Amino acid sequence: MDEKNPLKIPVEVSLPNTIEGCHELIHRLLGSISELFKRVEKLEIENRELKERLNNNSSNSSLPPSIDFKKKKQKKPASKNKSGGQNGHKGHFRKLLESEKVDEIIHCKLPPQCSCGGKIDSREDFQRHQVYELPPINLHVTEYRLEKGCCADCGRNQVGTVFNKQKIVNAALEMPTAELLAAARQSPCLNTDETGHNRDGKKQWMWGFVSSTAAYFSVQASRGKKVLKALIGDFNNILVSDRYAAYNHFDSSHRQICWAHLKRDFTRLSEKEDKVVARIGKNLLMCEAELFKVWHAYRENTITRDELQRKAYPLTQRVGELLEQGTYTDPKSKVVRFCKNLLNSFNALWTFLSTEQVEPHEQSCGAMFKACCYMAKKLFWYPLGLWL
Repeated sequence: MDEKNPLKIPVEVSLPNTIEGCHELIHRLLGSISELFKRVEKLEIENRELKERLNNNSSNSSLPPSIDFKKKKQKKPASKNKSGGQNGHKGHFRKLLESEKVDEIIHCKLPPQCSCGGKIDSREDFQRHQVYELPPINLHVTEYRLEKGCCADCGRNQVGTVFNKQKIVNAALEMPTAELLAAARQSPCLNTDETGHNRDGKKQWMWGFVSSTAAYFSVQASRGKKVLKALIGDFNNILVSDRYAAYNHFDSSHRQICWAHLKRDFTRLSEKEDKVVARIGKNLLMCEAELFKVWHAYRENTITRDELQRKAYPLTQRVGELLEQGTYTDPKSKVVRFCKNLLNSFNALWTFLSTEQVEPHEQSCGAMFKACCYMAKKLFWYPLGLWL
């Protein structure tokens, strides 16, 4: 392919002398125009997706809240004033400590003689100025002396390493941890999530399964469905999770999709440049807000579960209609795929309406969950369960 002219557009076109030559030229030009349209369309899609990624934050994606503070510097016009304090501006000064509370006092004396040759008479008063400085930081060094020995019977050498002690602890916890996982699988409702980290230069995943009575964490080399099958493949109650595809291993009748994640998805739709998609996203956010008004009324015991279901029913219908509308938008966008996937798991959005002990999660617990996983993977190298 010619890099300077990849579409083979005629640079210097000479008019043909025959009708056949004209037809050939028109055919070549139409082909080049068609290729140009395809490339422009592809670039427009890429440009739109890049703009959306630039607008991602913690409210419309899985990015942490800390990313919201990294704002771009706004360019301000240069001031005409000189640098430094301005006339009429009231200065700000640190309040002076009492002399008894300072660590050191240094007297800065005047020279005995003025530059004119006269004697300087010092007054009793003086100007106070205090400087705050950080003290020097000294490193605290700990030396571990590993005791060495030899067995009097077999003659085997022994060393008291941390790794050996860790293996003893892991062996002791193996049975309680297995019992804890079994107890978690018996829970009527189980919350799950996973977070990645690097260990020894390799990608690892900390899986967590949390119920109202126990939390089980396990470090795995995979984020795939096989981990779910191995750990909780026989779980028959309600699993609360995000929309990660691995959780599709469980039927939607045994799932509750986290509404905090859905709210972020709806927010992202409402911020699209496409007006139709943005309208759908805003209406979905309105449904979400109305749904949680009803849910809070139920949690505060101002309405019964029957009333909760009755008031929520129109909202379930409306959400379904909006998602259906989303499937008729631009088929080349990710919006269509999102709406279709959500409609395939539509029942999993509303499990909390009919099942006790299941919550829709208005506020994202992902950050707190990931913090727990972070602490667990820092404290323990091997799978470990924790009783709450």
